Amino acid sequence: MKGLSFAKVVALVAAVALVASASPASAATKAEGKCQATIAKTVTKHASTIFKTISGCHKGRNSGKKVAASVNCNDPDLADTKGKLGKARTKFLAGIGSSLKSRCTDKTGAPLIAVGPGSNYPQCPAPSEAIDDGGATTGIDDLDELAACLLDLTEKQVSMAAEEILGLPDVPLGKLANKCAGTLAKIASKQIGTIGKVRSKCQGTAYKANNTPGDLTFVCATDDSAGKIAGGATKAKATIDKSCNLSMTELNSIDSCGDTPTQLKNCVIDRVATQIGGGLLAAAYELPATCNTNLVQISINAGAGEQITETRLSSGWTGLGHGADVVDGYTALVDLVNCTSDCSVCEPRVNFGKNEPFGGCRCNNTPTVHCDVINGPDFDDCGGATCDCMFGPPLALAAGGQATCIVNRIAAELVGTANLGIGASSTQVQDEADVYLGIDQLSPCPTCDGDVTMNDGIADGTCNGGRNAGQPCDASADGANFGIVSYDCQPSSGSKIATLNLDIQLESADQSHAFNLPCDIVGNCPCRICSANSARACASNADCGAGEGTCTASGGAGVNQDACNGGPGDCVDGECSSGPFDTFCDGITRSNGNGYIGCNTNADCATLGAGNCGTAIPRPCYNDPIVNNNDGGPFGALLGSVFCAAPTGNGAVDFATGQPGASQLQLDFDFEARCASNADVVYWAPGGSNCP
Repeated sequence: MKGLSFAKVVALVAAVALVASASPASAATKAEGKCQATIAKTVTKHASTIFKTISGCHKGRNSGKKVAASVNCNDPDLADTKGKLGKARTKFLAGIGSSLKSRCTDKTGAPLIAVGPGSNYPQCPAPSEAIDDGGATTGIDDLDELAACLLDLTEKQVSMAAEEILGLPDVPLGKLANKCAGTLAKIASKQIGTIGKVRSKCQGTAYKANNTPGDLTFVCATDDSAGKIAGGATKAKATIDKSCNLSMTELNSIDSCGDTPTQLKNCVIDRVATQIGGGLLAAAYELPATCNTNLVQISINAGAGEQITETRLSSGWTGLGHGADVVDGYTALVDLVNCTSDCSVCEPRVNFGKNEPFGGCRCNNTPTVHCDVINGPDFDDCGGATCDCMFGPPLALAAGGQATCIVNRIAAELVGTANLGIGASSTQVQDEADVYLGIDQLSPCPTCDGDVTMNDGIADGTCNGGRNAGQPCDASADGANFGIVSYDCQPSSGSKIATLNLDIQLESADQSHAFNLPCDIVGNCPCRICSANSARACASNADCGAGEGTCTASGGAGVNQDACNGGPGDCVDGECSSGPFDTFCDGITRSNGNGYIGCNTNADCATLGAGNCGTAIPRPCYNDPIVNNNDGGPFGALLGSVFCAAPTGNGAVDFATGQPGASQLQLDFDFEARCASNADVVYWAPGGSNCP
């Protein structure tokens, strides 16, 4: 690379001993305004430069010709194949920092704008929270730290936006897919630039009208009085319709944040470009002194509801319960508490969702009634009955000829941390999984039939099956092949066979769990059960809580990795290379294309309306170690967990999937942070300065 690396530039800036005093409050409004206008212009221009660098790299990579497939084009340094960023970064820092060429210093080099506590620039927020730690304080001490902060924020925000919009697809892409990908990059960059220009002009006008020395209040965070931003969004969406009118499979190959034109319009323009454009422009005028958010709305994208994702659940060691789908469109709120001022660390907590139709905390005796107690009696809402805070609506599963309906209840408060800047998180969910015998293989859980709009608070559907059969319901999520499910429609109490204690550690970081077979003498061996609590599976004695005994080898078939004919070493790339080989009805399949209703002849499938008996395929299995390739991000994340599940005590169910056994879970989430001052307003990273 010909230019300086970003790390070297920041180090160079940190070494410059030019710590000037802040300008007095009586500084000329015109000078302050020019300085902030320069900052905004510099940030917006550099965002465009980074986007062009990244998109150019993607264009060469996607064609399979000019850039190697191994290059991560979303990393600005790696995408800078022509070595031009060094010069752009030096110019950025000089234009804002303490250089005499800066529009933010006077002829003597004194700053024209205040930084630090009480100013518009007190500290650098996540994901760049460490940039300002090198001076006298852990806040912004001078113009050089401000410049370095804004440079880092700009590049990281654009990089994460590019990862969301452009992904890192398998290459080469087809001609039409490559054209669509190029279009997405171009229109996102243009919309971000439009937002910057419109709101910078608005703020300049506001300064002239105000003319109050020292008053730099940012008042244009949401301005679009001339309609240019809305007009740009409309044109951009029309371009997506024209250039990305492809099949779901073709759009999925791009590795963007949507697999339909509608999803792409919502994600690329309404979510990413709006947040990055508005957030970066707001940061140019005003960095936050505190973390101005208190909750995140999350939603799960199943394996193939409206979008092809990596969401999967694999249960047990037989392999028949591997690759199952979870519900699509499950939505919830998560509270964020004890946040550091820069939003680099927050703690997640259960949000009861009482004011939201999708709220999952419901009275056990009347599931249409919302409540606000975690796993305990709620007297004001439920008349003393238990309030169940559910981790999603009922989950339908079918494997090995057995159907079950699982109601996952959160047993205790969430424990963990989250970094809003980069979307990294680690959250422990103590789950009590109520296992019910399914109604049948085609509809294991009760469904909500006829509801017009999901999660709108209008119960115009009807529960089909379960203890609420015939009662009104509002749909909560799409249960893949098994119909629309609802919190309002719970399984029949008499069909319950077990409650399992599951410790689900959802991580954005990668995970790796070895089987350690044969079991070693210190008890590291998944998955067994605790000797005094058969409902809790374990990998070691440490997994058994107080009074739950030790991790023993009891529990049905004992300890197994898989059901491969050739033993554990026979599992290659998640399949038993030597069998067994299974046949399934091909008319009903999971989102990964595999069937789950076993058959021997076409007649076995015909009676169920499930097509024909397909070609034999190798049995799925767990590799050793089990690996989850997770990923975090500010717009969404692929969160995973590997945990042990105890047997249900029902011989047929436990034999079908193989319990006790390991479970592997990956969930594709969309995130939307909300403002602490008004939960209806989306928090724009990095500063959230749009919050009222």
